[in-house]
Amino acid sequence: MRNSLLVLGLSLLFFAVHPVNAQMVTVKEKSSFYLGKRFTADLNLKYQLTNAPQKPFKEYPQRDRFLNLHFHIDPEVKINYALSNKVALYAKLGPSRTSHLPTREQFGSSFQTDLSGNSMGLGFSIFKKNKGAIAPIGRYFNIGLSRHSYKLTPGVTVNRQTKTIQESTESFSIPLRNYSFDLEFGTKKLITTMLYYNFSFQLTGNFGTSQISRAIEDEGYDNLGSVIATRIRIKDLALFKLGLGYVLF
Repeated sequence: MRNSLLVLGLSLLFFAVHPVNAQMVTVKEKSSFYLGKRFTADLNLKYQLTNAPQKPFKEYPQRDRFLNLHFHIDPEVKINYALSNKVALYAKLGPSRTSHLPTREQFGSSFQTDLSGNSMGLGFSIFKKNKGAIAPIGRYFNIGLSRHSYKLTPGVTVNRQTKTIQESTESFSIPLRNYSFDLEFGTKKLITTMLYYNFSFQLTGNFGTSQISRAIEDEGYDNLGSVIATRIRIKDLALFKLGLGYVLF
């Protein structure tokens, strides 16, 4: 009798403890990605409205416009590689060009330089699973760093007295570089099983502009250094992106 009670007690203890142990076991989610594919590539156009032209003026009336707001468009290629259903790496590359407003001197002439080069960036994409996203498709948030390399050339000379714009007689080519911290909020919306469109909004914080100012001043252009540094400091401050992409493999 005692043995029977012992066996019964041990049996009850086993079945009472077993469900608890089972509940403590967690199953790690296996990354499936979108259709089992990790790579996407898209071509975007970056749109922004800013207070400086994208390239030097061609005609003097552009110099005296009442409202100095200018529309910039730059292309960008971006690829994503999914690490899990939620996180992906991204890399982006594209040309970049801008200019600045010439100083409003009553007499004499002033520079309006041309600043052109390229930008490349790396970072992480966080896909919002609670919004139905699965990397690398759906709603996402990007955080990363970019490097911007430019070449500063003379551009044009603006003469306020004669109200003319001419090719600059100066001759210089100054290499410049700065970095930025990028935040981007967007979505990749499927058009077909593999084709999608991308729409996003980016905020950019540029840094390293003090070195740019010094590099220009070292070439003997003291006033121009602060002008270019200020222009780069607010470049790409807030912009929209729109483009098409494809799920590769």
